[in-house]
Amino acid sequence: MDRTLIVHIGHSKTGTTTLQKLVFPQLTRFVYFCKNDTPASAQIERAFMHSPEIWRACGDRIFSQLRAEMGDKSATASALISAEGISAHKIFATPPGTPNNHRRDPFLLAAHLREFQFVAQRVGFDSVKIIMGIRRQDQYLASRYVTNGWLAARAPLQDDFERQSLEIIDPDKRYFIDGIWLDYKTTHELIGGVVGEKNLLVLPVEQLGNEPSRYFSMLSVFIGEPLNGLQSERKNVRSIAPDVWRIERAAVRKVARKERFRSIRALLAQGAEINLSTELKKKILAAYHDSNQQLAAALDIDLEQYGYFGTFHAEGRWIGG
Repeated sequence: MDRTLIVHIGHSKTGTTTLQKLVFPQLTRFVYFCKNDTPASAQIERAFMHSPEIWRACGDRIFSQLRAEMGDKSATASALISAEGISAHKIFATPPGTPNNHRRDPFLLAAHLREFQFVAQRVGFDSVKIIMGIRRQDQYLASRYVTNGWLAARAPLQDDFERQSLEIIDPDKRYFIDGIWLDYKTTHELIGGVVGEKNLLVLPVEQLGNEPSRYFSMLSVFIGEPLNGLQSERKNVRSIAPDVWRIERAAVRKVARKERFRSIRALLAQGAEINLSTELKKKILAAYHDSNQQLAAALDIDLEQYGYFGTFHAEGRWIGG
């Protein structure tokens, strides 16, 4: 019996909720572990926050817990773990006094997966496969900012979002701290070099919204199970209009009650929305243009139709939404 371990690493903001709620629970060949819902999946997600050496020192113990929970849940020999915390990097600045979410970058992630795979195969898994979601970088930054990036704002939110975004794509400022994480081509190459390209699936979230049948077909082939009756239910709840993003009211109320965040109430009063201007989109996508083109060629996926190349019509209309 084939023993496969599939790890869905995120990125966050790339349709993870759809996969975690609609797709993965219906699988029959895999024991499904969602995020940190069990001691085993919590240990695994947490381990990626530390040095890759953790797998050499503690890997057998971590995997023994996983195998024990697999035995409790089902007799199947394969497992799927979905935890975007494995690849979660706080791209925007964190509020003063808030611990950072540990260093992450594609090179460190690949080093983790190499050690992780060694342990997985030693304890009896025949193969390790990786599912990785991507999202166009300008849209990713806007979505991530209104989720939690605004918490550290010390200027009008629009100004803060634009300033940080420009710093993130600047090689002389934060690109090699934060921006490198959105270089999907590099991440694809590094992970593929560890598990093999046939064991790595890259899923653009734009495909989920525009070509769901192809999206689910690719996923079905990769997993080795039919996925029946699935339709995209993805809703961009924070994007209230093209390129206009709103911070959730519930998040604003929650933060406003906390003493340490009192200083940003005035910022929120100015308006809890940001606008992703055409000029800023051009600059962000220019920083990733070559990488996105190379990724599209490697995956044989038309990322241009989703605007990954920063393409404009002559009349200035944006391609890709």
